Amino acid sequence: MRLFDFFRARPDLQTPIELPTAAHRDLCYRQLRTLVREAGVRPLTLMATDPAEYFAVMEAAGGADISLGVKLGVQYSLWGGSVINLGTKKHRDKYFDGIDNLDYPGSNVQALQTTATFDHVTDEFIINTPNDGAIKWWIGNAALHGKFATVFARLILPLQGKGGEAADMGIHAFIVPIRDLETHAVLPGIEINDCGHKIGLNGVDNGALRFRSVRIPRDNLLNRFGDVSRDGKYTSSLPTINKRFAATLGELVGGRVGIAYCSVGVLKVAVTIVVRYALLRHQFGPPKQPEISVLDYQSHQHKLMPMLASSYAFHFATVQLVDKYSEMKKTNDEDLIADVHVLSSGLKAYITSYTAKSISVAGDLLKQYQENFKGGTLSVTWNYLRDSMSTYLSQPNPVTARWEGEDHLRDPNFQLDAFRYRTSRLLHSVAARLQKHSKTLGGFGAWNRCLNHLLTLESHIESVILAKFIESVKSYIRYVAGGGCMTGVSIRRSFLLSNFLNTTRHRITNRQQVFDLGIGRYNETCHNIVTKYISEWEAMVTRARRWIDFKNDYKTMDLNFM
Repeated sequence: MRLFDFFRARPDLQTPIELPTAAHRDLCYRQLRTLVREAGVRPLTLMATDPAEYFAVMEAAGGADISLGVKLGVQYSLWGGSVINLGTKKHRDKYFDGIDNLDYPGSNVQALQTTATFDHVTDEFIINTPNDGAIKWWIGNAALHGKFATVFARLILPLQGKGGEAADMGIHAFIVPIRDLETHAVLPGIEINDCGHKIGLNGVDNGALRFRSVRIPRDNLLNRFGDVSRDGKYTSSLPTINKRFAATLGELVGGRVGIAYCSVGVLKVAVTIVVRYALLRHQFGPPKQPEISVLDYQSHQHKLMPMLASSYAFHFATVQLVDKYSEMKKTNDEDLIADVHVLSSGLKAYITSYTAKSISVAGDLLKQYQENFKGGTLSVTWNYLRDSMSTYLSQPNPVTARWEGEDHLRDPNFQLDAFRYRTSRLLHSVAARLQKHSKTLGGFGAWNRCLNHLLTLESHIESVILAKFIESVKSYIRYVAGGGCMTGVSIRRSFLLSNFLNTTRHRITNRQQVFDLGIGRYNETCHNIVTKYISEWEAMVTRARRWIDFKNDYKTMDLNFM
């Protein structure tokens, strides 16, 4: 609440609805600078010592302005995180305080064609972008505020390869100054282009970077996983290029964790707005009777209840992810590292996609048009499915194959088993197709042929979320009695039904199949839930970690605009 209170007390830092790009960028930078220098927030220190608190700050910043949340993530998760996770003590000593207090704004540039060639005469690396295709676009902080960039480039050692050729040691990270610290002028050899106005996130100054033989000191190599001595000798504790690359990218998983976590914050804000609007908006009704709230309409209930339920489910799942990430940073346990990598991939892909779709639905319900940004979902989903497939292929059917009445169907253990069995069946069928097509099309061709089938396997991450949700509801029931318990259970059932009855995923092709699945009872149950707990909706959207607090302003709002 401290961050929200801070923004309430500073109208000059609140983002207007309409703002030109240049003004929005300036405001976003002032918001971040004021948080750090006046409110005393130290994001990089939090990221290093208390990741859970850091991600909470990022989520809260995004609640004030999503551009602020993204800009904070670029500065501290990407730029700061790359320095403290890929560098060594000398880099932390030199850069940590400047990054934390915003004296050293920066970014993170993954330029895989870019080269960093060692010059043993001058003891420098020469950073070079070989062609137009290697220019990196959409780099946060690059267009206006950034003074440094962490650049990923191929480390080249002249005359050390076979036959005296140059040796490519693989991808490494380098700190590259891009603007003068005093004058803020772009440095020689650096080309920066502004990506300009975007549909959203205009507080973030995205740009494109090109390097033309830019020289940096040898010490600017972030050398945790590989180093070059003064005489040009390369050393590493990891024996192969692939192992070094995997270790390097593994240290950047915090960015993926942050995207998953903060996407839940975006969903919370959207749900809060659209639920309160649905409660206030009255339209039509029985003849000669007052108009009813649009939340009483079944169509709104079917759209909003799953969104509300999912925001709770995602909250529990991402809190667990952050806890695992925090433990991973403390212990460096290899099994935990692998677990965080797989779980963050699945949650990031699923939650960002769901949030984007939900915002579109919310905008439609509010009679507005909205669009949202997300990236890398398809590739991250595929990585997650590939890592998860072997686990399910060896498991038997966990579902009791007989009808045992309503109590059995409402049993959370049965529901979770049903989710897991669905995934197991999908995995078995897609594995058979992949094996068949691989013989004639090869690995990639088979993957491309089965892509639509593969994407239905997001059902696995749904089972992961449901498992955590059930666990959290059980804990809730143990400590709270009465109607509050039923609220939690009802939310979970809405999440379950909305996903398990998804028509496109389960090949429902006609109306009779919908009724055979029990949609009539589902409609009745959903209506009863909303009717019984209508007075609790406000409390529900307020309780979820206090994601936003309107201080009951809606009770005195001017409703003429409706």
